[in-house]
Amino acid sequence: MANIYGIHFDKNHWKDPETFRPERFLDANRKFKNDDWLRPFGFGKRICPGQQLASISLTHYLAVLMQNFTFHPVPNEPLPSLQPIVGVTNGPQPFRALIEARS
Repeated sequence: MANIYGIHFDKNHWKDPETFRPERFLDANRKFKNDDWLRPFGFGKRICPGQQLASISLTHYLAVLMQNFTFHPVPNEPLPSLQPIVGVTNGPQPFRALIEARS
């Protein structure tokens, strides 16, 4: 089994893996550039067989959410932790957010 968490949080490669910086995956023309260290679906013999369907579904789901809602942190509450709940898969810590319908 690959240590996906270890790959994605390697400070030698990512420098600041705890910081949300999507621009690290964009080239000078603001187009997606692949990084061989980005392996959200695993690799080798154990790569997720539903990778393409999951990617399409996730893109569609997130686009619909972003078109219809605005997300805000809850005032006076800490931002969500980046430390996962470790199990067979990694999951997020519980957190709260304010979701506002767009008009």
